[in-house]
Amino acid sequence: MNKNKWKQWLFLLFAAILIITGIAGAAAEEESLQEAQVRLFSEGKLPAPSRSHSKAFNAEIISLLETQLENMADTIDISAYRITIDDFKISYQEFLNSHPELFHVKGGYSYYYSGNYITRLLPKYKYTAEELPAKQAIYNSGLSAILSHANQGGNAIAKMLRANDYICANYQYDLSYSIYSPEEMFEQKTGVCQAYMLVYRAVLNAMGITNATVTSDAMNHTWNMVQLNGSWYHIDVTWNDPISDVPLRAMHNNFLLSDAGLINADHYDWVAPYTAANSKYDQYFWVSLRHPLAVIGNLVYYVDDSFADTSRTVFAFNLSTESASSVYSFDYGYGSYYRAYTPVWVAGNTLYYAIRHELYAVSLSGGQPTLVFSTENSDHWIFHLIQSGSYLRLHAASSPSSGGTVYRFPLAVSYELSLNQELVHMTEGDILQLIATLTPENSSAALEWITENEAIALAENGVITAVAPGLTNIGVMYNENTAAFCTVIVHSDSPFTLPADTQWIGAEAFTAASIEELILPDGLQTLDSRAFSHCPQLRLIHVPDSITSIAADAFAEGAEITFLGSPNSYCYQFAQENGYAYFIIEAD
Repeated sequence: MNKNKWKQWLFLLFAAILIITGIAGAAAEEESLQEAQVRLFSEGKLPAPSRSHSKAFNAEIISLLETQLENMADTIDISAYRITIDDFKISYQEFLNSHPELFHVKGGYSYYYSGNYITRLLPKYKYTAEELPAKQAIYNSGLSAILSHANQGGNAIAKMLRANDYICANYQYDLSYSIYSPEEMFEQKTGVCQAYMLVYRAVLNAMGITNATVTSDAMNHTWNMVQLNGSWYHIDVTWNDPISDVPLRAMHNNFLLSDAGLINADHYDWVAPYTAANSKYDQYFWVSLRHPLAVIGNLVYYVDDSFADTSRTVFAFNLSTESASSVYSFDYGYGSYYRAYTPVWVAGNTLYYAIRHELYAVSLSGGQPTLVFSTENSDHWIFHLIQSGSYLRLHAASSPSSGGTVYRFPLAVSYELSLNQELVHMTEGDILQLIATLTPENSSAALEWITENEAIALAENGVITAVAPGLTNIGVMYNENTAAFCTVIVHSDSPFTLPADTQWIGAEAFTAASIEELILPDGLQTLDSRAFSHCPQLRLIHVPDSITSIAADAFAEGAEITFLGSPNSYCYQFAQENGYAYFIIEAD
């Protein structure tokens, strides 16, 4: 071997070693498992919001994470997105903190990486797969109750006011300082500022209101920000529900504040992603009102708190036109100090107002007031009112800040019940949460869940479990006159399909076959006698419009079959004439 060839051979050998070493190193790096941790509000942390608003997560990866984390995936492949380790950590923290419904995802996680890019995420979870559905049911039920109350408001401000008041009236600050996450606050009816903020954020998200969070390490506190008409404002629901808790009390002095207004409300040293410069609501009429507000549509009914005399005037403030008009006046007969605690409520066309320990009702269209309720105790004045379904709840005590007693006064209310979905497709083994909304909201209402066929799907507190292929209806009932229904179609995880060019199925071709779900191909024209007889598991059949002939006994001695197809299918008429169910999933 000459000298030059020897050098060439050494060069090639050295290059091969480098390549092999590099591949081995890359492979080893790919398989290296790393641990990381982000700071979550739901775990008691106070992560400062980023002013950089990291864009590492686009809509596609957000959708992927939402789906995979909701389904408690063990591993999530994100290699296609080429997100650096540092960028992922920042964005993952912001993502989880902005999705209260992912309360079951822990801040700790593992990941694989290649170079400086994460390839696979290994999340960690707070609950097991068996525990999670019950926790999600608690979360969804609590959120639904707030939304049911809030959505009776007209515009965004009206809804946020009602949500603020509902939370303040129905929850209290956790003096054990241990409840941070939203599902625990829904379950225990108490929580610290992180829980209040996350619950309110869940409500804002559901209502489509752009929002963010604020933190102050110096105050050991967090609250919400919202965007309205291009301006940002602070809302601190925790401080609107001050310690010590008073039944049904709701404050508004920390509602839609500017940065300057927040300083005047004793907040300091906070970090926020946005500046709140608009002081429009800093001194709004609701600031001094210390009870739940009767917000009906876009009208806010309240008593002016000016300290003039013993008379009281009820005003209706229109949140759309930002103008107030007087509705009714009455003589309170006692001083002016308690004016800010003079509650009013409107249900239907009736105005309710309290004079000390008595509740009066008068038509909004005029007339004489009627005494409708009394605490029978002149020392127990009524300070707070809030409607809960068909009842008006009243807090009466010897002073506005004492515990006292909560009474319930019945109202004549017409209810409506709805479900968040009217049709769902599931695969056997799937679990789905349906959310029922009773309007108006009634926290004491007992809802009954029923299913037409438990062999196909089970329903328990809105948690639907797909059992076997077929079609059934899931219902939720409040009373015999108030109900809502959802059609549930459960699909097989391995449906039976025929070749695409099949045009004819002969007599007894699939007799006694073990088929649960059958997908007939486009182009199929004929099903002969007893083609699918003695198939007791067959419950769903997808039928094309191309079918022109079906023998009357094609499905003899089988189960209760449901055909899925368009109204143009020949099978539509066949089903009606032969007693089969037919569900239209496609219409021209």
